[in-house]
Amino acid sequence: MFRALLPCAALLCLLTTRAGAQISQCAGTLCVTSTTSLAVGHTIGDPNPPPIPLSVTSTAAPLTFNVAVASITPMGVNWIAINPRMGTTPRLINLTIDPQLLSPRGATTYSAVIRFTSPVNPANDVFVTLMVSGTASVTAVPNTLGFIHTLGAPPPAPKTVSVESVATPAWPLRFTTAVRTTTGGRWLSISPAAGMTTQAVSVSVSPAMLVEGSYGGVIELADTAGAYVPPNLIPVSLMVVPGLNADPGTLFFTYPEGGPGPPAQSINLGSTGSALNFTASASSSGNWLSLPTASGSTSTTLTLSINAAAASLSRGTHLGQVGITAAKAGNSPLAIPVTLSVTAPALAAAPAALDFSYALGGPVPVPATLAISSGSKSIPFAVAVAGAPWLSVNPSTGTTAGSLQVSVNPAGLAAGHYITTVRISSAEAANALTIPVTLVVAASVNAPVEANASSLTFSGQPGGPAAASQRLMLTATGPNVPFTLAVASSGGWLSVAPPGGTTPVTVMVNARPGSLGAGGYVGTITILVAGSPPIAIPAFLKVGTIPEVDPGGAVNAASSAAAFARGALGTLYGRNLATTTALNEILPVPATLAGVSILVNDIAARPFFVSPGQINFQLPVEGPPGRVELIVIVNGVRSLPVPIILMPAAPGIFLLPNTTHAVAHNQDYSLNEAGNPVPPGGVLIAYFTGQGDVEPEVPTGEAAPADPLARPKLPVSATIAGRPVRVAYAGLVAGLVGLLQVNLEIEGVPPGEQPLVVTIGGAVSNSATVSIGR
Repeated sequence: MFRALLPCAALLCLLTTRAGAQISQCAGTLCVTSTTSLAVGHTIGDPNPPPIPLSVTSTAAPLTFNVAVASITPMGVNWIAINPRMGTTPRLINLTIDPQLLSPRGATTYSAVIRFTSPVNPANDVFVTLMVSGTASVTAVPNTLGFIHTLGAPPPAPKTVSVESVATPAWPLRFTTAVRTTTGGRWLSISPAAGMTTQAVSVSVSPAMLVEGSYGGVIELADTAGAYVPPNLIPVSLMVVPGLNADPGTLFFTYPEGGPGPPAQSINLGSTGSALNFTASASSSGNWLSLPTASGSTSTTLTLSINAAAASLSRGTHLGQVGITAAKAGNSPLAIPVTLSVTAPALAAAPAALDFSYALGGPVPVPATLAISSGSKSIPFAVAVAGAPWLSVNPSTGTTAGSLQVSVNPAGLAAGHYITTVRISSAEAANALTIPVTLVVAASVNAPVEANASSLTFSGQPGGPAAASQRLMLTATGPNVPFTLAVASSGGWLSVAPPGGTTPVTVMVNARPGSLGAGGYVGTITILVAGSPPIAIPAFLKVGTIPEVDPGGAVNAASSAAAFARGALGTLYGRNLATTTALNEILPVPATLAGVSILVNDIAARPFFVSPGQINFQLPVEGPPGRVELIVIVNGVRSLPVPIILMPAAPGIFLLPNTTHAVAHNQDYSLNEAGNPVPPGGVLIAYFTGQGDVEPEVPTGEAAPADPLARPKLPVSATIAGRPVRVAYAGLVAGLVGLLQVNLEIEGVPPGEQPLVVTIGGAVSNSATVSIGR
């Protein structure tokens, strides 16, 4: 302890070697180098200098020491590193010099002070000098930039500038970037704001707020080494020019062989910015496209038509184009594609529907003539009647142009409405025709007896008393007429008194539930007059609480219209339609769900959702189309029959809840809506029901197959905004029940919210809104 207090009790020596010369020095109690400075030379582009070793020793007991950079120029750039920064003698430390951190541009001298300290010795400094020679500078490639922006178009794509150093050999330099504009405000930007050569920077323009004209700016590129060096100035120019626009941007025509040319279509030509003078031309393989207007000034409407040359084209797709050139437009020339689809001949019928009226006891309606044509091209056709024995068509085959005689035979029919269809098809036609035929059979105005009611409905309770009697008043339009009454009912619940007589008379109609269980029952009162057709009056009995479908409560599940086809999805609204709410989760869909079943002419439908007020179900695929009766059965209790008519097709487009917008997807399966329209050239996927028969047939309640896909037998077509669109695919959605998918190619359709209508076999769907982009 005493010796530690004596002068020179310990000796700290610093030894270093530079250029082969060893130097050392001790001053007082601290040994330092004989010369307190080190000089290091470096040429721009050469490798960094090797580390400089410093040996730290002491002549007596080991000493602890610290090493630090006491000062450095330029400040803030640590181009010299010490390792380690502390230790105990003897110890070797290294000084590492990195001139690249300085990014010098030419001959420059830099200095640093390395300070050694020990608890028993005063501080000693070693001065380090770094002398850099050579030259380097920052430059940009390219050293000028120009942008052109067309009004109404997206901003121009960013441009890349490579920031490089000019040195031999290559030498990395640090740099900063900035921009300023001389006109137009803050439309110019650059990223990143700093970096190290060689590095790419991105230059962007944002011209959204600019009007037509020329704008200027500069990129300031500066070196950050040492003292400030004036930046390079890279000039940037921006030209904002008007643009051509055309609506629609594509056109699609359909031309059936032998048919009349499709209607002309228009292109609304305009400009963003100032008006433009333009020239226009139409080109097509086969010269089928005509454009009368060859030049003009925006705004102008160009009208395109299909000329007589289309008659010589083969079936298939033919391409054309309208070219529009305007010298001052940034997007000139503008090309508008035009597609012509030449299809098989189209069958047509006149009239499109037939209506017959017949009064019981009156003369049979006169046959109607149905004219069948297919334009100027003659093709064979065949005729089929959809299961109605009261209708006949002659002949059953023919060749266009031809005519058919359609006759009705109402013998044996009761008063009512009868609907069927006549189908006309040809293997050589692009379509088939479904002609609805309606026969209205009315009681004759000269009927000998008339009743004051067309039907009677009673209510009672199981085992309860007779329901209140109802009066049926029978009168004659002429002299008093004798008559008899025939009564029929299951379980004998219906009776009348008297059973006959002479008009005028009041007949008491009685309903006695007796032993009948809860349910709906049907009976008939038939008025018989000698020499006249019978007059049938239906009678209905509701015993207890029964399922009841509201008037008009049987509808297409998609369109909410009273339009049905075999295999379609339907909805029933009413009361007591179920005792609970249940959703089917089984495939195939069973015939009963939570005790609820549905019969259509005694054929089981398939309920997949039931609740007391609503049933969603699939109509049976089996059975013929025409007038049928639907009955709901809840835990064995039957409803009264609900008459509906099954058509060959009754398409309904599904709608988003509480809107008129179709349930539809864009090609990427995102929901089609106003904020997410389908783009031109894209595919819109819409969903329907009521397509009618499919091939291969899919049994009621079974999921549609994926291989092969089940497609409608009747032809499918569609329009958007009244313009025909191509149906790329139509078929049942694989894995689901009764749901039809239609893929529509969006070409030649105006943008915005537009109505979609689908036609299947001549039956037209409800109109649903779809969103079309620009």
